Amino acid sequence: MRIGIVGTGSISRALGADVALVDGVTVSAVASRSSSRARALAATLKAPSFYDRVDDLLADTAVDLVYVATPTSTHSDIAVRTLRAGKHVLVEKPLAAHPVEAARIAHAQSESGLFAMEAMWMKFADGYRAAMAFVQGERLGTPRSLRAAFGIPAGAARPLPGTTLDQGIYAIAMAHDLFGEPAGVHAVGTVLDGVDATVFAQLEFQDGVVAQIASSHREYIAPSAAISGTKGWLEIPAPFWTPLALRIHSGTDPLSALFGPETLSYPVQGNGYVPMISAVAEAIGKGATEHPLHTLRDATASLLTATRIREALLPVRVAPRDVPVRPPAATHGRTA
Repeated sequence: MRIGIVGTGSISRALGADVALVDGVTVSAVASRSSSRARALAATLKAPSFYDRVDDLLADTAVDLVYVATPTSTHSDIAVRTLRAGKHVLVEKPLAAHPVEAARIAHAQSESGLFAMEAMWMKFADGYRAAMAFVQGERLGTPRSLRAAFGIPAGAARPLPGTTLDQGIYAIAMAHDLFGEPAGVHAVGTVLDGVDATVFAQLEFQDGVVAQIASSHREYIAPSAAISGTKGWLEIPAPFWTPLALRIHSGTDPLSALFGPETLSYPVQGNGYVPMISAVAEAIGKGATEHPLHTLRDATASLLTATRIREALLPVRVAPRDVPVRPPAATHGRTA
C-alpha cells in the first residue's frame, strides 16, 4: 500500500514515520500548499514525490491511499475528491466539521466502493483493545460510568475546530464504544474568540448510565480515563487514547480492590499509529471498504454527539470582553 499524505503538520510527520515500521506500506508522496514544506517532509519520510497542489497528488498513479491531515474545515472536500479520484482515504480526526459533511464522505465512499475511515487510532491501540476486552468480561461487572478527559493548553496555536472536536472526540468515541449513542447531553464551558476552549460535558444513557468527559485547549485536565462497573473499575492512565498501562480494581474485598490493583503494561509501537496503519492495510488488502473497529457510521455518530455538546453550551464568559454568548441551538444546557 502506497500512501500519499496531504498536510505537513506534526501528525503527518508522526504517522509518516510509523509507516516505515509496517511491512508492505510506504509513503510515496506528500502534498502541501507550501512547496518547501512538502519537499522537506518528503525528504524526511523518503517519499519520492511532493506537490504543492492536492489535485496533483490525487493524479499520482503511485498513490493508493490518501491520508488527509489538513485543517478540519477541509476534511470533507478533500476526502470526497480523493474517493472520486479512485483512491482510498484515511481522514485525521475529526472526520469532518459537521455531520452533514461526514454524510458527504459516506455517500462518496458508497458510490466509489473504496475504503474510507476516520483515523481514530485510539481504537486500534493494544492497551485500548485490552480495556474494551476487560469491559466485555466479568471482572468489572456491568459497566455503569465513564470518566475521561484531555486537557492540554495550546496557547496561541489553539486549533480552530475547538477542544471538543480536537481533544474531546477521543472521550466521545470511547463513550460510544461502551454505551452507544447518548439520549441526553449536558455541557458547560468557556468560549474564547468564538471557539470552545474548555468543555465539561455529561452524556446520559439508558438506565442511569453516564459518561463525564472534559477537554481543554486552555488548561490542564488530567488526560486519563476510568471505566466503573458493578464489580470494580478500570483506570487508564495518561494518555488514555494510547494506553501504556491499565490498572484493574476488582474483587469481592473492597479494600483489596481499592489498594491492590492489578497493573498491566502495553508498550506502544513507534508513535502509536502502527496498529491502525497495519489494520487499514490488511482491510484494504482483503477488499474491505470500512474497518469494523471504526466504521464511518461510528465516526459520524461521535461527530453528532460532539455537535450536540457544542450546541448545548450554556452562556459563558467570552474572553477578553466578558460578553455572554448564546449557543447556536435553540436549546440551552441540554439536548434530548
